[in-house]
Amino acid sequence: MIIDDLRQEYDKTKVEGSDYRSIMEAGGIKKEIKAVEFMLKKYDIKKRQIKEMLNKWLKMAGIGSVLDTMDAFDKLFKIRKSDPSHRLKTLYSYDIKDNTNFKKTQKIEKKIREQYGM
Repeated sequence: MIIDDLRQEYDKTKVEGSDYRSIMEAGGIKKEIKAVEFMLKKYDIKKRQIKEMLNKWLKMAGIGSVLDTMDAFDKLFKIRKSDPSHRLKTLYSYDIKDNTNFKKTQKIEKKIREQYGM
């Protein structure tokens, strides 16, 4: 996955987690609270794994300081865009549907969409 794709995946995960958190805090989800909490935990794990990868690549690139995660993506993109081996090498799957850690998330999302018309 190239850095730009990784950034899009991070943004998507962050937005989805925030959306579910705000719906839950507003009381919009009553029956599936445990399922949503499980899903939110998985989103947090995914974001943490992406940040760990970023930190590893920042260290390898010799970049010492970044303001935040988005700044890290920007700085890495500037360095890695001209690198012919631009793919980040990892065992992590970025697609929730393919990752065994996130298999239940897809079922939970479907159930919530059906029940709440999302």
